Amino acid sequence: MQTKFMLKVLWTFGLMVIIGFLPLFPGNSIEKEKIIKVVNQFFTVLETRDVELAKRIVMPAGCTFSIRQADDKEVIKSSTFQEFMDSLPNPKAKYKEIMESPQVLVHKEISVLWAKYKFYINGSFSHCGVDAFSLMKTPAGWKIASIIYTVEKTGCD
Repeated sequence: MQTKFMLKVLWTFGLMVIIGFLPLFPGNSIEKEKIIKVVNQFFTVLETRDVELAKRIVMPAGCTFSIRQADDKEVIKSSTFQEFMDSLPNPKAKYKEIMESPQVLVHKEISVLWAKYKFYINGSFSHCGVDAFSLMKTPAGWKIASIIYTVEKTGCD
């Protein structure tokens, strides 16, 4: 259990290091557009449950981490992209995520997209938060390597 927690901490720390250094490397607008397109495709996957599209845009060994407050405690959850893809054919609800004003940082074959978002379940507003997507450029194009996001029930516009 402690090993799992340490891996989460290391992933989070690594992403923060990348975010800290990426402003030094502005990247170009064409690559930024491609990165935003891949992240929007991820949101399409959430809506349409398209497993084949998911396989094309995520790194197989990738993962997600969420951070939320529950009963005055910080709750961190994680899942692999494989677990995410396995869940797609069995929807429990209809999801829609809307990204606001994404900021993209690019350096060679790595990128981070940071954006506020709003999340809807079955057409009703559920929560908001901040997404931090890390991406890698592969021979097949940009792919999502990890996602860290907050889940916030208050302070949403």
